[in-house]
Amino acid sequence: MKCFLVADLHGKTLRYQSLFKAIEAERPDAVFLAGDLLPHAIAHASFRKEIPDDFVGDYLALHFQRLRSALGKHYPRVFIILGNDDPRSEEAPLLEFEKQELWEYLHFRQAHLGDHVVYGYANVPPSPFLIKDWERYDVS
Repeated sequence: MKCFLVADLHGKTLRYQSLFKAIEAERPDAVFLAGDLLPHAIAHASFRKEIPDDFVGDYLALHFQRLRSALGKHYPRVFIILGNDDPRSEEAPLLEFEKQELWEYLHFRQAHLGDHVVYGYANVPPSPFLIKDWERYDVS
């Protein structure tokens, strides 16, 4: 089974274009988007021409739809989770596009991939930096 795992794309369209090209060329069975996927709010203002206001709908979902059309039955399972720099407010759009079977949102969920079980847990331990939506003590 061939899998891709990527993180920290931070809404950089060139990084995403490289990912989409690699998926199309390599045809992995699964792709894991492991957080910090969206543009930073401050950085977003500095390169606004490149980044749509609705990044999930107008960029991410649109490009995965195109990829699914191009790959057909070779479209991989896409697992997605938000990272410490991604706002919780983007969870709703991810869930909406999950209904179109573009990806599977994994926060506090599990999925079966072949003989493996995949679990998602968005968490960042408390830090001296800005408070993040996913920051929490996890001492269990």
